[in-house]
Amino acid sequence: MTNTTRERGFTITEIMIIVLVLGILGGIGYVGWSMAITSSKTNAAKTNATAVKNAADQFNSRYGAYPTNAQIQGVGDTIKLPDGVSLQNSPILTKNDPQTKIFFRATPSSGPPYRGNCIGYYDYAAGTMKVIYTGTATNLDTASLACS
Repeated sequence: MTNTTRERGFTITEIMIIVLVLGILGGIGYVGWSMAITSSKTNAAKTNATAVKNAADQFNSRYGAYPTNAQIQGVGDTIKLPDGVSLQNSPILTKNDPQTKIFFRATPSSGPPYRGNCIGYYDYAAGTMKVIYTGTATNLDTASLACS
């Protein structure tokens, strides 16, 4: 008489293949998730910078000149910055800065009347600061910290 019982289960090779496939799928999911987070942070920073640009344009429409950092934060009646946005005078932004930290500089740096603004935000995907401009401002020289 022969023993016909057959053992059931997975071999170690089959289990290793399953673990490998799950690891690959998990890695793909993580990369997609981290890219989505980076894109979301960049979009939030750009939206905040655009809101600051719109506020500077409103200031110019009302007062006939573009604002300084202190002026744009001091006008709270109808020209409002987004909640939580902080403006800084230094054009040094890093990946550790929140999306609400925005660089803001009036041009010319020599003094009024100001003809425009340089507004910077950190692009988390590119790893650098990006600048948008108002008025006649066209260039930010990070060496001299001048917005021209």
